[in-house]
Amino acid sequence: LKSILKSTLLHLSLSFRPFVKMVSRIGNGSEGRNGQNGEPRNGRNGSTSNGRVSDLERLQDFPAQKLDLDDRKRRIERIVACTVTVVILVVIGLIAGALFVIDDGRNDGVPSAPPTGSPTMIPFVPSETELKWVLLVLSKSPNTSFDGDGTSPQRRALKWIANDPVAVELSTENWSEADKARILQRFALATIWYATTAGGRDTTIPKVWLGPTNECTWNEPNDRVTANDISCTDEEQPNVVTKLALAFDNLQGTIPAELGLLTSLTYLFLGSNRLQGSIPSEIGRLVKLKKIFLGSNDLQGTLPTELFQCTDLLVLDISSNRQLQGPIPHEIRQLTQLQELYLYDSPFLTAGSSLPSSLCNTLSRADTNCDLKECDCCTSPWPDLRPC
Repeated sequence: LKSILKSTLLHLSLSFRPFVKMVSRIGNGSEGRNGQNGEPRNGRNGSTSNGRVSDLERLQDFPAQKLDLDDRKRRIERIVACTVTVVILVVIGLIAGALFVIDDGRNDGVPSAPPTGSPTMIPFVPSETELKWVLLVLSKSPNTSFDGDGTSPQRRALKWIANDPVAVELSTENWSEADKARILQRFALATIWYATTAGGRDTTIPKVWLGPTNECTWNEPNDRVTANDISCTDEEQPNVVTKLALAFDNLQGTIPAELGLLTSLTYLFLGSNRLQGSIPSEIGRLVKLKKIFLGSNDLQGTLPTELFQCTDLLVLDISSNRQLQGPIPHEIRQLTQLQELYLYDSPFLTAGSSLPSSLCNTLSRADTNCDLKECDCCTSPWPDLRPC
């Protein structure tokens, strides 16, 4: 609005210049015609020396008078045009000024938000073929977002699942709940893959993951871990993922909320990577979890209270995450079966926090750097160097 107002004032000043010049020319032209002192010139409008104007002189003056009238007409037209232009510009200036005053009054005393530098989020409009997949995902994971420019892990996983032969085969007209669960399982694994593709392994072109095969067979080679990336049950419900072991894979990126779709997980091993971001609250949906290993990453934020809805936990390792913030939620007392707790080398998490004494009834090991208050059973991971 400020720039509009300045531009309007500039146009006003420029528009008035020809108006002033034309008025000045008209005045100068009148003086030229009427003489220096406003007296009529002899031989034109004045009388002859004998007081009478001859017919010959009138005929001689007729062309000059006609030209003079045409010149006046043209000047009047120019003046009218300039006047209309000036009036329009004045109206625009008044409107712009009024808007500026109103806007300034609304923001009076309220500092403007600094630009974030982040691109505007592009809303996602699914195609006809994508719609059924989107509705299926949102029915079980309402916090999933497909917005953006198409490069988010969720959008990439959606594009993959829409062309996945296994998912297409399962999505018949009479697909069962087991079929839907299987499709959601494959979508969740695809999202995890795309969310952690900044790591050292060649995740841009999967060798096994995301292939047109059973997801229980997806296993990328890893020299440091002999366990399969994915393990499934062989019991009453085959093809259901129960273990996810991606430790020492040099993964970077974030843990996506879609992890919560793997509701049959009992073992989650994502330790010793370079994962960032927060622990998603959707982890609380994995109520069958027995062991969680998230240590030695760069996780941030606070521990979600939903984590402690996994009341069957036996082992919880969130050590060596120096960006995690405390305090430890009081809901940790819900882990009544917890046997091993690893919190060491997470100083911002443990400083000033405390553990309920009831946990000591089941804990066989609690490595916490000994900086927790009121923890009688806490021990040091390095008892010879820093005993409690």
